[in-house]
Amino acid sequence: MCSGDQTDLFTVLAPPPAVCQLRNETRPARDHVAFDYTFLEQVMRDELGDQGW
Repeated sequence: MCSGDQTDLFTVLAPPPAVCQLRNETRPARDHVAFDYTFLEQVMRDELGDQGW
C-alpha cells in the first residue's frame, strides 16, 4: 500500500541454485524438496527482473 510520498518495498531473499541444492542435500531425506532450482531462479528473474533483481 502506498500513501503520499511513502514507497512500499518487496524483498526477495533468493540464494543461488547451488546453495538451495546444498541445503536440500543436507536435510533429512523426508524433508527434501524436489524441484528444479535453476528453473525457479529463471522464473523469478523473468517475473521480478525489472523490479530490481
